[in-house]
Amino acid sequence: PKTEETAKLSRELAQAQLLADLIIDAKPDAITMFRRVSIAAPSPTPGRAVAPPTAPSSNLAAIVGRTVVEFTVSGSPASLRKIVNQVSAASDQFYILRTLHVKNQKEKGPAREATTAPTPVPAAPAVTPAVPGASPAAPALNFIVGTEHVDLSARVELINFDGLATK
Repeated sequence: PKTEETAKLSRELAQAQLLADLIIDAKPDAITMFRRVSIAAPSPTPGRAVAPPTAPSSNLAAIVGRTVVEFTVSGSPASLRKIVNQVSAASDQFYILRTLHVKNQKEKGPAREATTAPTPVPAAPAVTPAVPGASPAAPALNFIVGTEHVDLSARVELINFDGLATK
């Protein structure tokens, strides 16, 4: 890169590293994608006139810089909730969550067990002798909630206010 661009690239790398550290700190199962997105000027739509940028927005672009990062992670809902909370409450860097997609890895919910005919309840419970150390037969536990894994895809803007310090 050109010499004047190295400071900007170094700052973007530090911002992206802070974001990656927040994601890793939440301990997701997998980080499947993490990339910086180049910001290109929007192409004009054919047949529509594009207004020239006004003075306030062009001044704002000189003061405030931004970098866009996209990432995709998968894990438990608790770890992904921690990622979203840490990114939105980060004190070292100003992040804006622009797009957030959450998808359950299993499209269908767990199947219910086949129910059998209800067992008749005796009118008077029979008294059974207590056997020391024996426990009554308990049905097997089958958890259907709490074992979900979800995929989280996010687009985050890393905002830079360095232009304010130089003005």
